[in-house]
Parts: sequence; C-alpha cells; structure tokens
Amino acid sequence: MCAIQVQIRLILSLVGLGMLSCSPSRPDLASAADAKDFNGEWRGPWSWSSANSSKLEINGSRVRVAGLPILKDIASRNVMAFSGEGTATFERDYGPQRAPCVLLSFEGAPAYIAVFVAKDKKHLVYDVSTAQSMFIVFSSAH
Repeated sequence: MCAIQVQIRLILSLVGLGMLSCSPSRPDLASAADAKDFNGEWRGPWSWSSANSSKLEINGSRVRVAGLPILKDIASRNVMAFSGEGTATFERDYGPQRAPCVLLSFEGAPAYIAVFVAKDKKHLVYDVSTAQSMFIVFSSAH
C-alpha cells in the first residue's frame, strides 16, 4: 500500500470516529439580543449531514419549521425531521449559556426547542445534540 493510500485511510478513519470533520463550525452565542433579532426566514444545513437542511420562519410569537431535526436516540444519532407550526417565546437569559434565545413549542411535542442568536446577530444556532456535536447554523434566507 502506498503512502497516499495510507493517508487517505487514516483521514477516513478519523472522519468515521468523529475526530475530523468537514462540517461548519458553531459560532459563539450573543450575550444580549432582542426578540426582533430572531424574526425572519432562516435556512441552514445540518452540521452532520450537509445533504439535509432546515427552514425556520419566525414572526413574533409564531413559528413555522420545515425539516427541523429532533433527536430520537442519542447513541445512534437517529433524528426525525419535523415540519409544522407552533409558538416562539423569547427568553433573554436561557440555559447554562445564559444566552438569549427563542423557545419553540409545537402541539404534541414533549419539549421546547431552544434556538439561539449568534454573536454576529446574522445567524441562529440550534443545538440538536451538544454531546454528538450536531447543530444547525441558520442564515437569513433573504
């Protein structure tokens, strides 16, 4: 086996183990924001599967999502893509990050989904699973 083949196998092994990734980096979160910073139409690729993406439309207390992944099983990284309408509640100081976010809730869903604003206020961040480094960085669709 030549040196190039060995290097390619090593890179593929590291990617398979999750030690090397070509996915986008997760931006830092804003320390302050207003509810209006979340309004608009947003799109973003899944960090662990660039072939998939999601869409958010936030308008005040209403939200519409398309293809939003909800983690079903952490160990297998099994997700369900959810589409529907619900409510968005702004929080100034949420979670261990103490960061501003909107909590999305949907009828029949067992939990809230927290979507944070990035420090640049040009992106939204949804952590599908922090343990698995699964996240979406949304950019404005306009």
